[in-house]
Amino acid sequence: MKYIVAIAILISVVACEQLVPIPETENGFRSGNQNSKLHIEAFYDLACPDSRNHYFLFQKLFGSFAHYPFRFTVHHFPLPYHQYAFLLHKGAQNVYEQLDNEGLEEYIDLIFKHQEEFGGPATEDLKTKDVKLKLFLLAQKHFGQRLDVEQFLNALNGPGMEVRTNWKYGCSRGIPGTPVLLANGVIIDGADSWNEDKWLAFLKNYL
Repeated sequence: MKYIVAIAILISVVACEQLVPIPETENGFRSGNQNSKLHIEAFYDLACPDSRNHYFLFQKLFGSFAHYPFRFTVHHFPLPYHQYAFLLHKGAQNVYEQLDNEGLEEYIDLIFKHQEEFGGPATEDLKTKDVKLKLFLLAQKHFGQRLDVEQFLNALNGPGMEVRTNWKYGCSRGIPGTPVLLANGVIIDGADSWNEDKWLAFLKNYL
């Protein structure tokens, strides 16, 4: 009987699918000071105004990602109630794959500056194909020949598996919304609404 139970357990384990795919490398887009003991993670939704506000606050304090004084990781976390968030993040993933961190930061900056064009009244009378075209033309204009636009368009039309994996990863860590900020793996309570002074005071304790 024990053997039967053991075999049944083994079969169930083998048959069970990994709910959150294990990535080949650590999840997220890494930048900043890789020698710092402090690791800040940001879960952003490119269609979220609060994510946009936090991004620009950090840009004002530190400049580009490369100059952040701590290890910094950005994670995709498109929220389901932002209609075109997933599309925007599929674009981000492809830009990263083509142009690495520098291109990704340019894309994030570009989308946040044009965020209102991809939601609310600006898209309520548009079809998905129209919004895809709008995003395609925006990226084409900004990146020019640096970006393989055919590859970018294919990504917008594709399944976005990397973005899905990122989203599942965030869910597995209990991320409830955006932006969510973590310090050394722990969610920083209320950090999404901190001003410059509060962030500088917090960082002073760890840098």
